[in-house]
Amino acid sequence: MSFQMRFNTAIQPPRPVDPHKFKEERVSVSELASLLQKERVQSDQVADKLVLDKTIQDFITDSIHDTIQNSIKNAVQTSVEGHITESLQKVVTEYVPKHLYMTEEQTEKLQNEIMSKRRGPIGEKGDKGEQGDKGEKGDKGEKGDKGNVMYRKSILCNIDRIINSPTFNSVLLFPYNGANYTLYTIVITGKFNSNCQFQLVNLSNNNEVLANVEIPESNLVVYEWETICPLPEEMAVLQLEAKCDDECKIYTVELVM
Repeated sequence: MSFQMRFNTAIQPPRPVDPHKFKEERVSVSELASLLQKERVQSDQVADKLVLDKTIQDFITDSIHDTIQNSIKNAVQTSVEGHITESLQKVVTEYVPKHLYMTEEQTEKLQNEIMSKRRGPIGEKGDKGEQGDKGEKGDKGEKGDKGNVMYRKSILCNIDRIINSPTFNSVLLFPYNGANYTLYTIVITGKFNSNCQFQLVNLSNNNEVLANVEIPESNLVVYEWETICPLPEEMAVLQLEAKCDDECKIYTVELVM
């Protein structure tokens, strides 16, 4: 008899949990999603939305504990759409891992999905900002190669001569040393009542014509005769000649070398 009493007072094993009864204390995911939709705070100024999409539903089997339901409901009621509140963070980080049968990897992914935001449409391009301040002066560049030393001289000759001949007549005779100088330009100032032709002759080489030019009829003109070639490379005597159909007057001739 005493043995029987000792047996009755022994620690009894835990009673098995009825899975059907446990399931009655849960709500479906579709009901939770509907609840979230009803309780969500609407705001036209915020484009982002809290999302409970199919990815989350894949992790939640077919039911969720009522503790999580009430916590999410309270969190959504006190939140602004598009922003995660501390209450909702607590739901995700504390209640979800405790009351859902998921692995750590599934729990972490579920938390990331619930805490994420849905990006709204891209806004319009804003106005161009003001021009920024001028940047600092850059470093000084490298010094360039030294160029050739070029010397130019100008010789102005007062001619003041009338030309009225259909054949070439001498206007100016001058020595020229092509080894030291190059003739760049002949500047002629005059009054031409008709077309007047000029030519440059090398007297040191059988009156070779080096170049020629025609100045059109004009009342008063300063004419620059450029690109004179070929020129002798050594010492020579050059002569500027002119001819015209009507009376023309030459005031000055300038040699630029």
